[in-house]
Amino acid sequence: MTELPRVPREIRQNLLRRQVGFLAKSDGTPLWLHSFGVWAITARLASRIPRFDDRDRLHLELAALLHDDNKATPRNQAILAGQAEGAVCHPLARADVDQALAQCPGATALQLGEVDLDRIWEFAHHHSLPDAELKKLSTPGVGLYCSVLRWADWLASMVGRDEIDRELVGRIRQTTQGILDWTIFSVGRPASPTTSFCLQQAVDRYRGLGWIPLAITEQAVLFVASPGTALPTKADFVRVLGDRLRQQSIAGQNIQFRYIRYEVLAGEAKADPAGFLAASEDFFLQNLGDVGNGPVLFFRTLMDLLKLGRKLAAWRKSLPAIDLLAKLGGTNSVTAGKAAWRAMSGESDDLEINEILRRLFATRHLADLVPEATARPLREMPPKELFAVLTGLAGGSSPPPAGSGLAGVLACLVGMEEETDFVALAKEALARYSDYKQTHRPKDGLCEQCATPVPLEAKPTLNIPEGRTGGFTQVNARVASDSPKVICPLCVFDAAATRQAVSGKQAIIFARLASPLPEVWTLYPDLEPWVRRLDQALQNIREVRALESFPELHDLPLPARFPLPVLSGRVNPLDLATQKSPRGLLIPLAKIKKGEGIKELRARYLALYALLNALGFKAHIGREEQTGLFGETPDPGLAPDWVDRYRGGLAVSILAYGLKRSGKKTSSAATFARNLLESAPGVALSLLGDAEEGQKKRLLDDSLLEALIDNLMAARLVIATGKEIRFTMKELLQDALFFATHSHFFPRPVQGQRTRHAVCKPVDAVMNALLQGQAFEEAFSRLIAQLRETVRNEAKPDGVAKYDQDDLVAFLKRAKDILGRYAGLRRENIAAFIRTKNALRAALFMVSRYPKIKEVIDHA
Repeated sequence: MTELPRVPREIRQNLLRRQVGFLAKSDGTPLWLHSFGVWAITARLASRIPRFDDRDRLHLELAALLHDDNKATPRNQAILAGQAEGAVCHPLARADVDQALAQCPGATALQLGEVDLDRIWEFAHHHSLPDAELKKLSTPGVGLYCSVLRWADWLASMVGRDEIDRELVGRIRQTTQGILDWTIFSVGRPASPTTSFCLQQAVDRYRGLGWIPLAITEQAVLFVASPGTALPTKADFVRVLGDRLRQQSIAGQNIQFRYIRYEVLAGEAKADPAGFLAASEDFFLQNLGDVGNGPVLFFRTLMDLLKLGRKLAAWRKSLPAIDLLAKLGGTNSVTAGKAAWRAMSGESDDLEINEILRRLFATRHLADLVPEATARPLREMPPKELFAVLTGLAGGSSPPPAGSGLAGVLACLVGMEEETDFVALAKEALARYSDYKQTHRPKDGLCEQCATPVPLEAKPTLNIPEGRTGGFTQVNARVASDSPKVICPLCVFDAAATRQAVSGKQAIIFARLASPLPEVWTLYPDLEPWVRRLDQALQNIREVRALESFPELHDLPLPARFPLPVLSGRVNPLDLATQKSPRGLLIPLAKIKKGEGIKELRARYLALYALLNALGFKAHIGREEQTGLFGETPDPGLAPDWVDRYRGGLAVSILAYGLKRSGKKTSSAATFARNLLESAPGVALSLLGDAEEGQKKRLLDDSLLEALIDNLMAARLVIATGKEIRFTMKELLQDALFFATHSHFFPRPVQGQRTRHAVCKPVDAVMNALLQGQAFEEAFSRLIAQLRETVRNEAKPDGVAKYDQDDLVAFLKRAKDILGRYAGLRRENIAAFIRTKNALRAALFMVSRYPKIKEVIDHA
């Protein structure tokens, strides 16, 4: 049966769009995403049940899209958001189905009649119904239809947590015996390119046998199939997986040949030198002809092959040129090597090693290096012939047993239907750990990054990041250690995938987008270029518009007024391709520049990180390892509001752009902007309030200033907390707006004196009195005194008051409530009070100067 869904994409998107902005779970899961997950799983389950025809599948899919529609009611949303108590009740009435489909553009093309609508409504009863209620439903065998939707609902909730609950799957498997077959494939390794590669191989292999992936978590895949579908054997799968991992790892090595001391054959290349040369043929043909470093590459590869084939010791005795190369490539024999060259060549100059190698290459024949070879000068041999010499030696080498250790580890890491012997793996790891403590030899150790007991020495060619000990430090926790760093083939594979264009301490920033639902990727067909353009736009924001201004983005599950930066038309090239897997995408964004610290990167990428998570992805941003935002993850006990975090990150990006453009902060601008907004809001608002006076220039133009204020209010940024009182930026700006709007009640400043002191004087009088320790009533009397002066001075000639008495009373009541909260903060936390007092003063001055900001605050 075909896996293609029955509901057209346009209709599905229109039904989901109605649910954008609402919650489905108290953990913060969006309603649209949960409904999408239930639909995707329902469509796949239904495609594997023979008794369901196209009409049944259409009705089931529509029921899946609508089953939780009534969770969007205000009462249910308040409960899910933790703002009210009670149980979420969301039964779907037949009228709700009629209304939803009647309001859905394009639904008329489905030509649904009354019987169709009845079936959709009946199938949407996804919670268990007593037998008496089931008998009231008219569709024959309706229990199976409801069960399919119920199973999909359970599984969608499970994958929403990005995990596979084996107990739940076991219950469903028992219930569906004879209807569906289930199996789980797992990898016992954290999220990494290696894990993604294993999942990719599993999906391809299982698909070939008739299984379809229902959910893909970071470390496992849940498959479903028709009864009797064959399973792959673990031994065969592990063998093929190990071979392909080795091939990919070898092909991705970053060969270093600037100096002869760097080994060319490292890691898995030692186990399969012929395979390494075959995979690197283009590289060798391109560089063997290089006049400067070509001889280094040829000689070092030759030495590695001789050493691997156990020929080096014998050939050194009979071939002086080989003995010379061995000395020059050693760590303690360079001086002896230079002396041997002077004796061989008759030269007296103290040459650099690479220059000696060039002269050796120019003056020697192939027979000087390989016994029984022709006496042809090396300098006359083209790259193809030099490469043929190397491949000939690789074919005759005697490598150690290939892959036995890696295959054993993979057999323990991969979980299939057969049992996995984790005890054997643990015992081997502990034994190696004990040996390594005594010998400190890399061959006796465990991988310092993941503890895999297949040790490799971290040679430069393997391109392991410098200056990082990784997650498993064993004995030598120092970055600089007397013994070489120990890694493993799996970590070499990860490095090959994430460090293709860098070496040493350099690194690339990646966005890792993952989803347990394979169908999610159909929502965003052009995701990769959009993410790259969005990243560049957030680094240099020039304009912010609402989502409705971007017709090409109308399918994004975001509100119409959601703010987005205007995208740049051109993407800066980065010589790295996006890596794709069934689990998601690994998108390279940029190279880390010198001096960019982790705090700067977190502040700079906060908006992008939050937005990608708000779109329904499990998004991470980092360098070789992507966990959260450069290692910073949300509190597991709290449900993150990704939209709020995005609005805060967007505010940081806008302020950072203003700081860089004005020259106030050219380096670490994002960190500075974030610290200002979170720790010194008064300073941030003061910078925004400055206008063009003398040498001062406005930080932002009107449109960006308005966008910044709008996002600061939407982000619900907390600027001060006491024991019971909490101030957000939104409340502060609303307080400033209140006093700026009623400034006519205060003495007018002298003509032309719209200074900060003159504008803020009435509020300052109360705040300063509170700071000095005066009681609130006494401090508030200062504002009343200024108000009394205004009323007296502004009286009409006939003595009648200019201001309405009710307006004055209402103003005083509201002002007293506002300032009373600041007085409470003064009693609870004087440091927070001072910070908030300064922020209110700066906000009041800014709002008074720019009338358009009043509209932004008023409509927030």
